[in-house]
Amino acid sequence: MELAEDLDRFYSGDYVAAIQHLEEYVRSRGERQPLAHFYLGASKLAFFFLTGNENAGLQQEALKYLKDAKQAGFMAESQEVSPKILQVYHDLELSSATP
Repeated sequence: MELAEDLDRFYSGDYVAAIQHLEEYVRSRGERQPLAHFYLGASKLAFFFLTGNENAGLQQEALKYLKDAKQAGFMAESQEVSPKILQVYHDLELSSATP
């Protein structure tokens, strides 16, 4: 499972494939977990936005993975993702009790 290919899927806009492969990477406990969590959350959030904000479960999953990345100390400033996604990431409260 090549993380770089998964990120390419994200950047090409193939969020469904990116989600599937990034979930596999996370389950495999690859060594770059914070990066994978960030992009898995970003993929799910991008897909949520693209589908008209209709699936609240998808949004919650996205926030969980983004929060995992943030708790691990992942710095998203150098990532080239949507400003909307970065804003959600920066606004996450680590002390809140979201699942």
